[in-house]
Amino acid sequence: TLNITAAAKGKGVTVITKKQTPLSKTTTASLSVTFPTGVRGVAKKVKNITKFYRNDLQKAALARASRIISAQGPKKTVNARRPRGKKAVSA
Repeated sequence: TLNITAAAKGKGVTVITKKQTPLSKTTTASLSVTFPTGVRGVAKKVKNITKFYRNDLQKAALARASRIISAQGPKKTVNARRPRGKKAVSA
């Protein structure tokens, strides 16, 4: 099992995987790792973790991680549109 969430500190991605442990040791069955790097670093690490997963599940994990990282970045500023044609002449 794989769980990809935003890191608690605000930057980065936390990946929680399930280890192959006996059912009697459920408290130590999950492993949590936080990747604070940028989009490329996180993508490479998630790809290495999901190397032996099905292709569609690997793509979904990569898409989720990249969406989380891009949402944490600064928003792009949109420039005001300059008038064209008659509006530009009258202004």
